[in-house]
Amino acid sequence: MELPSFSFIPHENMRIMLMDAMEAITLSKSWEWLCNYPDNKGFMFVRDKHVNKIKRIMLYKDHNDVSFGIVMSHMEYIAKYGWEGYMRRFKT
Repeated sequence: MELPSFSFIPHENMRIMLMDAMEAITLSKSWEWLCNYPDNKGFMFVRDKHVNKIKRIMLYKDHNDVSFGIVMSHMEYIAKYGWEGYMRRFKT
């Protein structure tokens, strides 16, 4: 399966982190879990078996809690509103 492109993101490192997270969530089959993730809970300092599984699969290992939280918030938005919703929100 070909993953969508984050080519519209100007910062290369952010594009890499987003693609990596998307692939890890896909491989870990965590999209449904993420779709049902509680609103406003966030991902900083979260200890959860799904989060741990995603982190283990991710190739980008230089995340701190803040960068991981930001990237996962993007993924949560995609899970809840779809790629088209994400594009409407973040590509403007």
